[in-house]
Amino acid sequence: MKNLFEPAVRQEILGRLDSLTPASTAQWGKMDVAQMCGHCGAPFGIYFGDIKMRRPLIAYIFGASAKRKLFSEKPWPQNLPTAGRFKVTDSRLLDEERAKLAAEIRKFGQGPAMNPSPKHPFFGSMSADEWGIFAWRHLDHHLRQFGA
Repeated sequence: MKNLFEPAVRQEILGRLDSLTPASTAQWGKMDVAQMCGHCGAPFGIYFGDIKMRRPLIAYIFGASAKRKLFSEKPWPQNLPTAGRFKVTDSRLLDEERAKLAAEIRKFGQGPAMNPSPKHPFFGSMSADEWGIFAWRHLDHHLRQFGA
């Protein structure tokens, strides 16, 4: 499975991100392309330790099984639930959001040392490889949403 820590994989994602235009439309969901870029950039804050979230009770109950499903080889299903903190509903500018997201992707690429805590607020403990795979899967899911 692809891992965002791998330079070639990161370059592929950045190329797909660059292919988005204001005319790119969602094949599912409610976000426009700029909102999607904002949404995709936000979870990097968890990885970098900039966003602190408590692990809810439901995560202790369902986190492990959800993690197994999201790490399977199958593409993620459309319209997965999104934590309220990561829903983007306001107007955004694509060029700004894309630049911010690209910067987060490049920072992530500096390696696992950028992660002060290996815990995900829903999935629990994650290895560096799991973080890299999860980041790629999330980006791939949303880039596919917009045909990139």
